[in-house]
Amino acid sequence: MSDIRIIDLIDLASEDIEDAEEKVQKAFDWYYDKTTMTIKGTIGAAVSIIVALSISYFKQEFKVNLQEIIIAFCFSLATASYGFYKMYELNLITREYISAIKLLSDLKKIRPFLSLYRSILNQ
Repeated sequence: MSDIRIIDLIDLASEDIEDAEEKVQKAFDWYYDKTTMTIKGTIGAAVSIIVALSISYFKQEFKVNLQEIIIAFCFSLATASYGFYKMYELNLITREYISAIKLLSDLKKIRPFLSLYRSILNQ
């Protein structure tokens, strides 16, 4: 997840923000929900294109030539592969969440140093 940067975690740790871990969790929850909707939409669109083409081909309701079927199949395959790629990314979110929470906890331990460092930088 590229939305939370280390500098953001340093900002959360250096300021006295209540429930910083919950704020990080909320950001990860938003990412999870957004990615889940993307996965559902892309894989659903790919499957619906394949099903629609299959039904029209086997029922012979309208003429579909082989080139149109191949193009539509390739499009649905590309769409589905994007959905599966996002699903793979979503599996990595747990590791990133744990790393972010651990880093935030470690940064809170050195909060006095971070405050002193920021005060020196701002002078």
